[in-house]
Amino acid sequence: MKTLILYASKYGTTAMIAEKIAKAIDNAVIVDLNQETSYNLNEYDSVIIGTAVYAGNIHKAVKQFFADKAAALKPQSYGIYLCGLEEKHNEEFFKRNFAADVRRNAKILQEVGGYFDPAKSSFFEKTLMKMITKSSAIQNTINEKALTEFINVMRSQ
Repeated sequence: MKTLILYASKYGTTAMIAEKIAKAIDNAVIVDLNQETSYNLNEYDSVIIGTAVYAGNIHKAVKQFFADKAAALKPQSYGIYLCGLEEKHNEEFFKRNFAADVRRNAKILQEVGGYFDPAKSSFFEKTLMKMITKSSAIQNTINEKALTEFINVMRSQ
């Protein structure tokens, strides 16, 4: 079984999660949607799509992927993971950013947490983070249990 892992990342957390998933799934190929768009979905048995959530919205490269390729995804052959610091809003974020048929046909939709490093952020982003979370310190909400669950579901083909 071959798995394609597509992701778009701004600060590296989504890329790090893609790499963790690739290490856990045999025959996985990783593609950064910010840098590469030449891949053939038909060459893979399953597809994993990962994106960060910024102010409730997914990365524009992932939006573009779904605009262009959603019809080519086979039902129950793909999973989507979100990286973000606000777990309590994950259902809302999935509804806001993905069409109903995309959500319904996915094998799994999972929020896996996030990581915020103020050293990698602009003044505006640090200010916004402080307003939202009441902290401007490094925040790590990566949920290893959720990530393991996601991997296990995607491996069960």
